[in-house]
Amino acid sequence: PVVHAETVFHKPWKSDNHALVIDAYEFNALNIAEIARDKDVAGFINKGSDGLPPAWKCKTAGNETENDLCKKEWRLYAVSRELFHTRKELAKALGLKWGSYHLGRAGNPIDQANHFIDFTDPQPDELIAIDIEDTDSGKYISLADAEEFARHVYRRLGRHPLLYVNENTAKQIARQRYEYPLLSRLPLWYARY
Repeated sequence: PVVHAETVFHKPWKSDNHALVIDAYEFNALNIAEIARDKDVAGFINKGSDGLPPAWKCKTAGNETENDLCKKEWRLYAVSRELFHTRKELAKALGLKWGSYHLGRAGNPIDQANHFIDFTDPQPDELIAIDIEDTDSGKYISLADAEEFARHVYRRLGRHPLLYVNENTAKQIARQRYEYPLLSRLPLWYARY
């Protein structure tokens, strides 16, 4: 069959010869067993970690509201981690490929890389990626820190993560390829929303 450029580049899910991979995070309600029955779905790439984990102990003595918020944050983290691993085991048991990504935030890239690896426990057959959002806002990981994140993942796992970036970040990395030689050579997962 003839596949039009519009389908290939802008709506690949409408093409019969493309495998689909679901990008999910902890707040997506999913029926993995039902999704696995779709012959076009090949796998999941699930958000694993986001920045750094919350504090294990709440240190807000005397402030009951802050203490309650701290405890709720830890519970949400624990539930999202359990959900991640449940999805992972179910998807793999149903024959789907599995991958995970880390949403990079401003802050220590080595601690974030360790958190990602410890949270997701990636196996050799699983895709790993770093999600690099708007690097100019100061809210998300910088390109320099993302490169250090990728180096540290390699030191621990013996392989680099893919880059999960949008058009603006991809262009920024391409323009600064001599400043960030590792990032500019990593495989690209190009986000199109």
